[in-house]
Amino acid sequence: MDNTNKFDIVFNCSTNVVGGGIQNSVNFINHVFMNNGFNLQWYFLLSPQVFDQVRHLMQEGTFYVAYKSPASSLMTRREILKLVKRLMPKLVYTSAGPAYISFPVRHILGCSNPYILGASNYAYKLYGNYVEQFKRRLKTIYQRKEIKKADVWIVQTESSEKSLHMIVGASAPIHVIYNSVSEEFIEYLNTINIDAYEIESQDTGKKILVPTAYYKHKDLEKIPHVISLLQKKYGYEVDVIFTVQSQCDYESIVAIARKLNVESSFINIGAFQHKDALAIYKQYDVILQPSALEVFSTSYIEAMATLKPLVVPRFDFSESICGNYAYYYASDDINSYADALYAALEDIDIESRCVKAISIVSKYGSQERRVDKIMSLVKEYIA
Repeated sequence: MDNTNKFDIVFNCSTNVVGGGIQNSVNFINHVFMNNGFNLQWYFLLSPQVFDQVRHLMQEGTFYVAYKSPASSLMTRREILKLVKRLMPKLVYTSAGPAYISFPVRHILGCSNPYILGASNYAYKLYGNYVEQFKRRLKTIYQRKEIKKADVWIVQTESSEKSLHMIVGASAPIHVIYNSVSEEFIEYLNTINIDAYEIESQDTGKKILVPTAYYKHKDLEKIPHVISLLQKKYGYEVDVIFTVQSQCDYESIVAIARKLNVESSFINIGAFQHKDALAIYKQYDVILQPSALEVFSTSYIEAMATLKPLVVPRFDFSESICGNYAYYYASDDINSYADALYAALEDIDIESRCVKAISIVSKYGSQERRVDKIMSLVKEYIA
């Protein structure tokens, strides 16, 4: 792509600092470069976490790294606004909002924030005392105000579209573009030899992967309790592997495990880059995604694509995505939680999982197809 002062699109992922938002942004940027910019000139507003994975693609004068997130820094908001006013692109596309900025050009904004789109009382209760719950509810009110700072919105499900219309207006232009899974996961599922299927690890013990960043609504602090019950109820010894970025957040989980005398069952490998995801999933016996609040979780689809037994809490959002593939538990019933984990750990019916996985994963398609749909929408609004 030419390094000029004339840019058609500013791609904004400056607030994507943890979890799936980073992966989606990195993937989008990779596809932009793989397709020669889709014949458009691009400028990139990046979080440090995204920049770390795409720095080899960036050319001088075509990117800005927000070392302080616009979500918390008024200075960064002013710097970005000043920059966009100088560039005056045809359009800004924010991958996952709020962007916290009123841009002077047309703004397409992705919305996948589950609090904005509607959280259950259980999700808020995970914040602990009433003061913390109240603070989270106030933040949601603020984010719902900020999410209105756009001209066009992209959501991932019809349910999200309905919820967002209630916030930004019944006639607001909201487009549904389904989430996806990377091509390597789809290729793996389509070419897998189930007769030769095995865990790609040298260890013999059972291992549970929890592939999620740390958020209160992920309900990670409950995992030590269920592992303790799993040992007492079934005599099952397992290793639980977290992918939490902050050691401080991980310590809050380990502190609970220590009190329950199950600390030795827990390991944290930290956040991983998306290019390593398939290799990581293949090493484990069961995938646990305990989130009490989601719009869409790529880890659901990735677990299915690798034919791993999947354990999730029973909510409308999880059932709508995972269908008959997952092992479900009641979020407020630790016995059903332990039972679901035990059933998943004992599951040896790889053929049944394969049939169910192919049926579900095929609905979401590849990331390339998702990017193509986003680009068709972007070009429509700059035409």
